[in-house]
Amino acid sequence: MEYLHTMIRVRNLEESLAFYVGLLGFQEVQRIESEDDQATLVLLAAPDDIESGQSEKRAPVIKLCSEWDEAKRPAPGARAFAHVSYRVDDIYAACEHFLAQGGTLSRPPRDGRKAYLKTLEGMTIELVQRQLTQAPNAKWLSMSDIGTWND
Repeated sequence: MEYLHTMIRVRNLEESLAFYVGLLGFQEVQRIESEDDQATLVLLAAPDDIESGQSEKRAPVIKLCSEWDEAKRPAPGARAFAHVSYRVDDIYAACEHFLAQGGTLSRPPRDGRKAYLKTLEGMTIELVQRQLTQAPNAKWLSMSDIGTWND
């Protein structure tokens, strides 16, 4: 398992960039205008992680998420933490292990690429398949979501 990023939902992308880049010295390593997420995603690397953040891995980074629909952005003072993300070699095996240990999958890996786990504190952990997306598996296709997750 390899740490990828922590995602934070932001109200104002420019103000957030002024904080992380201007005050903390992070560097923008990638910007994505995501039609799927309906959001601008900005990956930032801490000063000592810039080389790794700029590499093909793009990790470890903070991912700022600025949703295009302002109504979906966090309210002032609201919790903006979305999730922490880890890359795994086998998404299905990782989820099987997690369930066998009594864990809760908020979103099973129906797409063979991503799953969301719920921590004991109610936080979200995203698991991402390391290489190519795995073929859909009937077990996971039929499994329902449980609760919500912050993607």
